[in-house]
Amino acid sequence: MASKKKKKKLSTASETTSSQVLQTSRPEWQFLLPALVLTLVVFGQTMGFDFVNWDDDVNVLENQGVTTFNLKTIFTETVIGNYNPLPIFTFAVEYAIVGTKAGLYHFNNLWLHLLNVALVYFLGRRLKLDQIPAALLACLFAIHPLRVESVAWVTERKDVLFTAFYFGALLLYEKHRQSGKKTSWHWGVAGLFILALFSKIQAVSLPLSMICLDYLRDDKFKIGAPFSFTAHPVLAKAPYFLMSLVFGLLGVYFLGRDGSLSDATNYGLVDRLAVGAYAYAVYIVKAIIPYEMSPLYPYPSKLPIQAYLSFGVVVAAIGAMLVSYSKEWKGITFTLLFFTVNVMFMLQVLGAGQGYLADRFTYVGYFGLFWGMAYLFQRVSANTNVKKGLQVGVGVYLLVLTVTAFQQTKIWRNGGTLWAHVGKLYPKAGTAHGNLAMYLREEGELDLAIGLFKKAIEVDPKKGSYHNSLGKLYFDSGRDAEAIAQYSAGITVESTLGELYINRGAAFAKTGRYTEAEADFDKGIGLNEAADPKLDNFNGYLNRSLLYYTIGKMDEALGDYDKMMQLRPERHDLLQQRGSIRASIGDVAGGKADIQAAINIAGRSPEAMKYQEILNNM
Repeated sequence: MASKKKKKKLSTASETTSSQVLQTSRPEWQFLLPALVLTLVVFGQTMGFDFVNWDDDVNVLENQGVTTFNLKTIFTETVIGNYNPLPIFTFAVEYAIVGTKAGLYHFNNLWLHLLNVALVYFLGRRLKLDQIPAALLACLFAIHPLRVESVAWVTERKDVLFTAFYFGALLLYEKHRQSGKKTSWHWGVAGLFILALFSKIQAVSLPLSMICLDYLRDDKFKIGAPFSFTAHPVLAKAPYFLMSLVFGLLGVYFLGRDGSLSDATNYGLVDRLAVGAYAYAVYIVKAIIPYEMSPLYPYPSKLPIQAYLSFGVVVAAIGAMLVSYSKEWKGITFTLLFFTVNVMFMLQVLGAGQGYLADRFTYVGYFGLFWGMAYLFQRVSANTNVKKGLQVGVGVYLLVLTVTAFQQTKIWRNGGTLWAHVGKLYPKAGTAHGNLAMYLREEGELDLAIGLFKKAIEVDPKKGSYHNSLGKLYFDSGRDAEAIAQYSAGITVESTLGELYINRGAAFAKTGRYTEAEADFDKGIGLNEAADPKLDNFNGYLNRSLLYYTIGKMDEALGDYDKMMQLRPERHDLLQQRGSIRASIGDVAGGKADIQAAINIAGRSPEAMKYQEILNNM
């Protein structure tokens, strides 16, 4: 009996109450400060970076909701299948202030990451960590190289924004749960949860993370507790699970509707499960040894043997969680469980996106693994014989991570540095060569761009978009015959891509082949409308209207102008052109009305004065 009492006493002494955890002889900010400083050292350079030509265009620069500050568009439409209106709203605010100057966008990503680092520190303090281990947790979260993508990429505002609400909700939940007060804390947590869900679908894991916290901090936690919607650790989270279910199903629907779930790899079910297992295993390894980091990890044509061997890693992790749970080794269980519930929805089993891995998917999940490292440090450093050596080793490890993250951040300086890095790691990735070519085209390096487009076609010959891009480059350079040849080659390999027909039609029209041009315009616009009635067909209507005007089909030209005005109601130049056409076919009153409307939109600009002269001469 005496031995049992002693064991119970030791077990109780090994745990600290929240009041003991928070009692310190030095202020908390002194322990948080190193992590914040390291964050600025690694990511301060991003404020001088540009946008990259990888989703920054569709999320910011070409997003009508952003450029026109249209709240209805922001909150009712998706971007590449993703419904994350709050990050898009922040982009709209920034665009209204600085336009296309990227510095402010990067600054806001940076301070949001700093906020998340602070939240991680204080959450760690609530979860059994002393000040120095909590500081280690914050440093790992702050400067681990796999943080780079979430912070340095403007598009990933959704990562740093949703995480601020996510960790804020967990911290609020844990604070009130530890206080024991019967307050209406649920409203605050639910509000932060909703904001997180409107920032990124990955937030659906919050109720599972709350259960992880319950398990770690509650000595009486039992998953098989008596049925109760208020006391059971799972059932009490029913409202949160319901919100997760609704947003999760909507997210999958939007991705499927917009074609983001299409599987170009033709992997079977076992292969897709192997992709998920491989990602899970790689994320664990990279948490300790971050190697070969890339903004894009393209799917291989054939999965490596490691992918199938990774099933063993998943089984081992599940086994470790079950054993540690049965033996009440809470630190091990929490470490693996928190990580697992926060990456399992991002393991690409459904095949969304162009890569089987993504560094950004670990942004929240790594809190679990980093907490485990910090907790292990806390337990081992209690042994004075190894304490000093352990501290030196951890210091060296943090230094290596800092230098690695600093260097990794540099690749996000612009589209050129980004895609050159991906192309170096994956020379058979057509996306890397094609996107680098598009960047170089914008920089005026046309010969280099042509060579890279040809390389993209060589490594991925079945992708018509590369032929389309090379054709546009030839077209802009006045090499019309070569442009037509590329568009035709693209149609041969991808005959359903409407843009190929529209662009070939423009090349035909330029060379006087009007009949062929009209047929291509009709075909391309028809394909786009059939694929997605909401697709922006502005370029097709514009090119076809010019052709109709040239060959004297004025009524048809006016029909296309009507469609363009529906898509771009702010374009006063289109109103002026439509007005002139209407007047030329005898509808003078209608023409004057259009030009007057153009003057009203143009305001006091020089264009408005030109329109007034046209109106006066009608």
